[in-house]
Amino acid sequence: ADTAAMLLERCGDDLSALLNECDKLCAYAPGSAITPQMVQTLCAGISSADLYAVARLMLRGRPQPVLEEIHTLLQTKQPAALILGNLGSAFSDLARGCAARSAGKNAADLAKDFSYRFSWKAQNALRDSNGLDANRIQRVCELLCEAETTVKSASCDERVLLETAVVRSMLALRGDQC
Repeated sequence: ADTAAMLLERCGDDLSALLNECDKLCAYAPGSAITPQMVQTLCAGISSADLYAVARLMLRGRPQPVLEEIHTLLQTKQPAALILGNLGSAFSDLARGCAARSAGKNAADLAKDFSYRFSWKAQNALRDSNGLDANRIQRVCELLCEAETTVKSASCDERVLLETAVVRSMLALRGDQC
């Protein structure tokens, strides 16, 4: 169970990606148990898993590590629209966690109400939303959505737009007007 959870955390919940990673792991370890070390060594992960880490860095309020991670993602040819979309997804999970928490709901309620395919995502959303300001999280969702829409519909410098949206989001998390 721990190894499966690690695989999900590392690779996200895209069933096609999970199937590919499972095929790779089974080929590597025919007839033997798949270990967490194998998952760590063989499964590169996907951008959405990395972007949940970026979202956690954003919550810590230190722009330099966030921008370094964004730079790394861009260097690996991750499209700015995908980065913005996945960051928006991470913050949407936090907004849902805030809403569930304020309504006195638990992780099972959250998973059911928002049709989470994996209960661990609802558990993480509820856990990670503890102590967050719901209005600030909502503002971050709006900023990321606006930036994603712009990058998909207008000719612009995608890196500048992405970094600007991330910095504005971090200011919103601090409570600064942007």
